[in-house]
Amino acid sequence: MAIDIDLSAWSLRGEVEYTFAEGTIIPGQGYLVVASDPAALRAWTGITNIVGPFSGRLNNSRGTLTLRDRNDRVM
Repeated sequence: MAIDIDLSAWSLRGEVEYTFAEGTIIPGQGYLVVASDPAALRAWTGITNIVGPFSGRLNNSRGTLTLRDRNDRVM
């Protein structure tokens, strides 16, 4: 999107669980990485827009992941 998105109190649910901290913003035309080990990923890639850690585990063959806003609506 061309506008900034405020993910404060949004969450990922399903195979992994993560709630975005207050003040988490994705800038317009940007992206945000959610990692199980954000410090290790930052050190390995040099990318700074990484948050986490999440709990749970992603499955390569099946599973669900849902993004919910602060009002618990599926986005």
